[in-house]
Amino acid sequence: MIDLKNRLINENAHKIPFIFYLKKGNVLKSVGVDKRKPFVTMFFILDNEADEDSNCLTLEPLVPVKYCKQTLLKSSDIKVKVRKDCILGTQCLPNAELADVVIEHHRYKDKICGRFTVPAGFSETVVWKSNDENLISNLLELVYDEGDKEYLEAIVDYENGSSNTYRLCKNVPIDLDISNGLSVKINKKDNSAKASGSFSMEYMSDVIKKVIL
Repeated sequence: MIDLKNRLINENAHKIPFIFYLKKGNVLKSVGVDKRKPFVTMFFILDNEADEDSNCLTLEPLVPVKYCKQTLLKSSDIKVKVRKDCILGTQCLPNAELADVVIEHHRYKDKICGRFTVPAGFSETVVWKSNDENLISNLLELVYDEGDKEYLEAIVDYENGSSNTYRLCKNVPIDLDISNGLSVKINKKDNSAKASGSFSMEYMSDVIKKVIL
């Protein structure tokens, strides 16, 4: 006959929550305190370390936590010992959500409009530089509308180290997908006179938040 502990190890009871039914007719429960709040649980995982007493199981109670209308189970620092001959049966809960930390993703959209200027005495200005690691999409419209140059150049540097140069003709809007871009610069061929224009940016991003249960 397979030992109860060995059977539980084979069933990954050190990772998957179990319910234990006792011969007295009730379910094994444990009480504890988590973040200064008392809790009662009937969910356990097996402590995989060897027991000095082969007649007992060492179990870790799991703390039930309500999160977004779900019940999640988190680990505790509590250990309880149960005699094997008191256990009538077990129930595995393979679909239970076991987690100590939840990663939340909050998606948002925004739009930014403004002006850019390459002053006299300068040949370049930076219109946009990425500081968002979670950017999903980013669309940029550029319009060159003031200056004596026939055209300016928009230079887009990308995350993979490449860059593209686009001609920005006067009073002709240009749309750029810079979702994988690092920066956008406006360049004029010489620094003798000022050149300016407008930009409009629509982007979508994620705010990532780590919640400790």
